[in-house]
Amino acid sequence: MSHPFNELRLRRLIRERIRQETNKKFNWNEFLRLSEQCRGVDDINNLDVLNQYASERLRLLGEGSSRATYTLTSRSVLKIAIGFNRRGATEQNEFEVAKFNKLKNLPAITKIFKYDEKYFQWIVAELVNPINESEFNEMMPVDKSDKRGWVSKLRRMIDDPGEDDPFIEIIRPLVRSDVITNVSESLYYDQWGKNVDGELRLLDYGW
Repeated sequence: MSHPFNELRLRRLIRERIRQETNKKFNWNEFLRLSEQCRGVDDINNLDVLNQYASERLRLLGEGSSRATYTLTSRSVLKIAIGFNRRGATEQNEFEVAKFNKLKNLPAITKIFKYDEKYFQWIVAELVNPINESEFNEMMPVDKSDKRGWVSKLRRMIDDPGEDDPFIEIIRPLVRSDVITNVSESLYYDQWGKNVDGELRLLDYGW
């Protein structure tokens, strides 16, 4: 029995090889036309068609068990559900859209520009690049090497309405809105990134 991670890696390699060999141009209207051919929430074949179309024309950024992510423009990515796990993938897209619509006025929330309003086969979201640990820690107004004290100090700064540190002004509304419920677990570099304008973005806000 093959390991699921080996299968994911193989699919990524296949999609990238297809794109390199075909070198076709992506047309948004054509993609929408293919998307509109979906016959219902269980139409696995249509997801395969959408991923085939994208993989021949766009660079694959990554692929998980339920979605493939492609670079659409210099500022956006296209996330398409994967056919063999259709329910989980489209539910993930639907949940991400719902959370964005609820939280979109808060700072650091990754933007969603477009999505399939009928079946949530795909979404177009903001391109967010990962940041490293040292870069993230430099933005924080506390020293995380103080293992016992940094969380308490940060909480005091968040609770102080007069505190105007740029990082705190991003984090404060996220904490007050319960997007961040555990400061000690959420403020690590691998949960954050930056968009092309250098603005901080939270990679996972609820899924």
